Amino acid sequence: MSKLTHSWTKEPKDMTTKERVAWMGSMEALWAIENDIHDTLNQAEMIPNDWHLIWQDTGERGETQRVTIRLDRDVVRFFKAMGPGYQ
Repeated sequence: MSKLTHSWTKEPKDMTTKERVAWMGSMEALWAIENDIHDTLNQAEMIPNDWHLIWQDTGERGETQRVTIRLDRDVVRFFKAMGPGYQ
C-alpha cells in the first residue's frame, strides 16, 4: 500500500498557492460542519450545562486521562496522512 501524501502534510507557509487555496477550502468546510453540529446540538438542548463551564474555567487544567476508541481504518489513514503529531 502506498503512503498517502497530501498538501496538509506541509505547513501552509510551505504550500503552493493552489495547495493553500485547496487547504483553506477544506478547513472552511470542516469549520462549517463543526458549526452545524454545534448549532444542531445546542438547539436540541443536547449539550450538557457543564460543557459551557469548561470554557469559563481559567485555572490550571487537571490531570489527563487516557481514552481508547476504535475508528474505521479509513478515518485513521486520513489522520495519519497529516503527518507527525496527528494524534
